Amino acid sequence: MRPRLLTIFCLVYLGLVLYGSLMPWEFTFDRNIGADEWRHVWGYWPFGHTEHTSLPDVVSNLLLYMPLGGLLAVRWTIRTATAAARPARRIAVFRAVIVCSSLSATVEFAQLFLPRTSSAQDWLMNTMGGFSGACAGAAFGARFWNAAVVWIEDRWQRRPLVLAAVGIAGLLAIDAVLPLIPTLDVSQVWHNIKASHVALGTGFAVHPWHHWLVERAGVYGALAAILGGCSLRPSRRRWIDAALVTTCFALALELAKPFIVSRSANAMNVLSSAAGAAVGAILAAAFSRRLTVQTKAALATAAIALYIVYLELTPFNFAWNSRYIAKKWPVGSEWLPLFSYALRGSMEDVRSFVRGIALSAAFIYCLCMWTGWLRRGTRIGRLLAAAFVTGALGAALEAAQFLLPDYAVGRTIVPGRTPSTSDVFCYAAGGALGALVWTMVSHAGPALPPYEQPGNFAARDVKK
Repeated sequence: MRPRLLTIFCLVYLGLVLYGSLMPWEFTFDRNIGADEWRHVWGYWPFGHTEHTSLPDVVSNLLLYMPLGGLLAVRWTIRTATAAARPARRIAVFRAVIVCSSLSATVEFAQLFLPRTSSAQDWLMNTMGGFSGACAGAAFGARFWNAAVVWIEDRWQRRPLVLAAVGIAGLLAIDAVLPLIPTLDVSQVWHNIKASHVALGTGFAVHPWHHWLVERAGVYGALAAILGGCSLRPSRRRWIDAALVTTCFALALELAKPFIVSRSANAMNVLSSAAGAAVGAILAAAFSRRLTVQTKAALATAAIALYIVYLELTPFNFAWNSRYIAKKWPVGSEWLPLFSYALRGSMEDVRSFVRGIALSAAFIYCLCMWTGWLRRGTRIGRLLAAAFVTGALGAALEAAQFLLPDYAVGRTIVPGRTPSTSDVFCYAAGGALGALVWTMVSHAGPALPPYEQPGNFAARDVKK
């Protein structure tokens, strides 16, 4: 399954790059337009100096193909059951660079006939990014991939909640550091420090009260509860350790913000996170042994559903505005999946893409654990059913965003929510992913702690 899973990752990432790069798929095959655009292709550095591009665009093109080159190199260097020996790393790097360069050249040529900007600089940066990723993948990828798979399998058998804790911590870290533009400039760091909110009153005024309750205290409380449940020790000391680790994690993220351009720290973030971690650890310590697995799954399902609704419908200033609805109604290619993400291509869009898929997958998984849903039927039928449920949920939430127009905060006009078919697609894809994971787990049997596994009498005695 490891080489097959790698192949799936390669094909999915390659398909996303190709699909997003050719957005909005409105080809205009005009010879004159193509010839005019072709003259501008070679005007960018280092081939020419008549056209100019921004540094973030250069870096984004460099980073876009690094994962693809790394995945391809790992796939071609990993040892398979039918191979006599592992393929040469140089050949794997050469193959990966050829694929990345050919894909980029095809995309740039196709963009001549699209309302997109085509340049030889993009092709060069994509090729360099593919080469860098391929070198790293050929050198360390196979070892890292095998170690990661073994670690995930081991944690699933012994402490499955570790995977949930790692996922939540990763999403929180991404939220804290975006936009990821690190800096070591002393003046910039000092400016960020001076702009930080040390006083709790001014820090609290930055966001509304429900932000502190849900996105800080609630999320970090859930993280502390999950970390406490990861421990195999039956003592209550684990809940105190979980609250302390969660608080230290929030503090570390806040201390890192001054070293990121346009970011500043807020002491209220640490205080609300610590309070949420303490409450979450106390509640988990009081009720973890009294609740059944189905009850815990029901609570997790409800919490994830409410969190999704909160993220999609804040600030809850519902109002009927026909002009706003007509302005935000998708037109033409805007109905295509991932349209808004592909056109912007920023790290915030990547965060939204990953978060939407992760939350909907977790929702379906907890729902199946609670109700036993999707135990029957074919695998394709289960995936389609889960995708329909989460897709319908996403469509309902996006439709409700038409009722969230622009609003004023003092003299500042804050933009309202913009409905997007991309979010609906992410929720549907995440639901299918959650159903797939649930199907694999249910057929393999539930993951149980060592003291609950059949025949493990020594571990049972230790628990007693």
